[in-house]
Amino acid sequence: MSGNESVSAQIDFCLSRMDSELEDDDNGDVEALRRLELIFIGFILTIAHAYFEIRVIEAINERCAIAHDRNVSSFAAVSKDNRIGSIKVGNLRDILMRFGENCRDQFDRIVEDHQITFYSNIEINRQTFAHEGNLYEKNMNVTLLEIKQWFQEAERVLEGFHIALGLWLPKEENSLNGAKDVHEEDTGEERSVL
Repeated sequence: MSGNESVSAQIDFCLSRMDSELEDDDNGDVEALRRLELIFIGFILTIAHAYFEIRVIEAINERCAIAHDRNVSSFAAVSKDNRIGSIKVGNLRDILMRFGENCRDQFDRIVEDHQITFYSNIEINRQTFAHEGNLYEKNMNVTLLEIKQWFQEAERVLEGFHIALGLWLPKEENSLNGAKDVHEEDTGEERSVL
């Protein structure tokens, strides 16, 4: 199971548990159900963030390895480990700029504003959950179904990151649809990006 499938499976599990709780709730305790949903949301935000972080680090490592010079690749990997920092969109753009302005510009062309918004929503709300605690007390107004949509759209930001690094090829200019790994054998079939 890939990381994406794992996060999606966890979201689906939480959604099914919420459905079960709604069916079993004879008392109509809406507040308790909302608290449970927010606990699930905090969990999903946390694993989604970890998944994003892993994907960014793996992409950087893969791109650094392309140098075909062990010493350059080693230097790049060590530099990356010491400087990756946050994985907010601005930081992703900064990382891409280190590989060249063309990388950052391609990312900006192919990743859409709403995808950046959903990605940022996950990162900001994960930060709130991790460092400020209770989402219920913060009056977080989002549902598990919305988190699922956020995650699906946020994945496109990471795909754009891979394309901008030259690791995947877009099917058409300025598009994420049909992206494929540049290292895969070309079978004529499109690679689904989700």
